[in-house]
Amino acid sequence: MARGGSVDDVNRMYVLQHAGIHLALCLAFGASLRTGSTTADHGHGRDRAPALHAELRAYTRGHRRLGGLLPGHGAVSFSLYGLAPWAWWSLFANVLTPLAAATLFVGEHFVRYRRHPDFERVSLRAAYDAYRRPRAAGGGAAP
Repeated sequence: MARGGSVDDVNRMYVLQHAGIHLALCLAFGASLRTGSTTADHGHGRDRAPALHAELRAYTRGHRRLGGLLPGHGAVSFSLYGLAPWAWWSLFANVLTPLAAATLFVGEHFVRYRRHPDFERVSLRAAYDAYRRPRAAGGGAAP
């Protein structure tokens, strides 16, 4: 940090911002998959047919594997910043990161409805509302 509150290397600030966003997403994702709490419970309710609900819970819990992508993405970001030209990091953060996120969401949507056509369709708004709804077992509202 230079005098007067300025940043010596503004690129470092961009990298830290990128990493901070991924850390926040990782924490939010982890909180949404706490033991005893799944998006399937909050988005669809527990009154669904037991067999279908069990399959939906298993599918939702399978998303825990995706949580590893966020810290990995942060590690790639730091590696590119430290080892590659700035243009490479910029391409990664500004183009490839949003493309990867969009590909993940769209791909998951199509996989879910191809492999599990019997799952109820839930809008993004309904999923967000379920995330924000107070959790009965957790004793509090979601962050």
